[in-house]
Amino acid sequence: MAYEKGERVARGRDDLMSEAGEQLIVLGDLCALFDQGRPYYAKPISVVIRTLVHDGMGKSLISQLGFDQVKFLDTANSFKLSNINFVL
Repeated sequence: MAYEKGERVARGRDDLMSEAGEQLIVLGDLCALFDQGRPYYAKPISVVIRTLVHDGMGKSLISQLGFDQVKFLDTANSFKLSNINFVL
């Protein structure tokens, strides 16, 4: 069976759950490396988070699994824009 370019193949729930589990394991490993003082792992961490939660041209794993209405806990401290420094 041949697929046309851009054609999407439906994935079963078990496959999606397995993929989400793998992504969470990878995320945990990357975060541990980041916490060990390796800041260059920030980009791969962001890729995994995007795969899990971002709905763009495709649906995120969270959305495909029907968990897109789950609330996330925000533990960030408040900040002032004047305290953020950007270097161009």
